[in-house]
Order: sequence, then C-alpha cells, then structure tokens
Amino acid sequence: MYSKDLRKKVINFLGKGNTQRKTAEIFGINKATVNSWYQRYKKEGHFSSRKMRGAKPSINEQEFIKFVESRSDLKVSDIRERFKLSHGGACYWLKKLGFVFKKKSLITWKQRKKKDKNI
Repeated sequence: MYSKDLRKKVINFLGKGNTQRKTAEIFGINKATVNSWYQRYKKEGHFSSRKMRGAKPSINEQEFIKFVESRSDLKVSDIRERFKLSHGGACYWLKKLGFVFKKKSLITWKQRKKKDKNI
C-alpha cells in the first residue's frame, strides 16, 4: 500500500502536464497504478486507497454462543450440523469465541474469560 504523500506527489506531478508513463518511471511505480489513481482523482475527487473489506462471518456469534452454552454435552458434529460448518470451521469458531474443552466425567464446553491464558 502506498502512502497518501506519494499519491499526492504523483497527482501533482501529473497536474503539471507530465505523462503517466514519465510519472511512473520517475516515482518507480507501475503505469497502471498511476492511471488508476488519476482516474479515481478525476472521477471521485480524491486519490485515497479504498477500504479493504474482509470476509463476512458465516455465523451469528451470539446465536453460536447461546447454542453452545445451552448444551453441556455438545459434540463438534452437533455444531457442524446446526451451523452448516466443516469440522475445522466449528473448531475455529469455538476457539475464536473462547470455548475450551474440559475432560470431566461428562463432556462440557466452557467459555474461558479473556484474562485467562492458555498454558
């Protein structure tokens, strides 16, 4: 990702009548990059980078927590079926939301607190 300062210098350099090819050579960036910045500047009035969007979560976290907490004898296969996840996906969400597996006389899932460290 390029800095705003560099983008501003590139747009100002282009504004002085220089070509995109010459600008790309001087600043050491690809001509397509220079072109996209300039096109965005002409169309939108800015040359800032666009906000990166990540993947949307595949589950509702609150619903997941309620489901796991409501059943102490829950198996990963039950979670997989309920939320249509893979085995790895179910384990990922359990770990992400702080659930740990406790081996006692009965199988139980317990959500650990943020301050608890996993040793």
